[in-house]
Amino acid sequence: MKKHILLFSLLCTSLVWPAVAQTNHNNHHNHNQHPQMQGAQPSGKSLYWLDGTWTNQQKKKLELKSLRGQIVVIAMIYSSCSSVCPLILEDVKKIEKSLSSADRGKVTFVLVSFDPQRDNPEKLAQYAQKQGVNRTNWHFLNGKASQVSELAALLGVRYQATAQGEFIHSNQITLLNAEGEVAYQRPDLKTDLSDFQKKLKSLLPPMSHQGHH
Repeated sequence: MKKHILLFSLLCTSLVWPAVAQTNHNNHHNHNQHPQMQGAQPSGKSLYWLDGTWTNQQKKKLELKSLRGQIVVIAMIYSSCSSVCPLILEDVKKIEKSLSSADRGKVTFVLVSFDPQRDNPEKLAQYAQKQGVNRTNWHFLNGKASQVSELAALLGVRYQATAQGEFIHSNQITLLNAEGEVAYQRPDLKTDLSDFQKKLKSLLPPMSHQGHH
């Protein structure tokens, strides 16, 4: 019961804001016009108490708690987004590229779709392939709409569907420690990645940095 009360409180805090005016394709991600869409603070709780099974782009079932013990970089996007989401994904790629070849395999990259109805595993597989990141340590996740809302609440990510079938959303990239807690969060696209990269490397075992410059 306490868990459900907490979740309800998080959802109310993160997902209730004034109605957003209808926007066209060119400005639906413009947060200067939608200041209410700025991300809330993450909850501070582990993501791994969330129930529910997700499906990745390879049609493999996955529970978030199965990631326990791994260092995870997680963000929320959707495949038909043509403006902000590609920039978020490019930044996640830059984060991976900043690691040594040995360290890259020790980090798991998770991209969760805002649009589970259209972003089925097949479509996410095509998207991952197109982006050149269809690797075993990259998961593009499809889940129920309720799961997406729960996860967004814990991450402090705000989003809303528009009448045009797009999504207005905040643009966080989040670093999770081995227990699924937020270790660092890059709040928006304007923030440099260097602090994120330093924090990520600090979470990796010290031995993994040998020979890395």
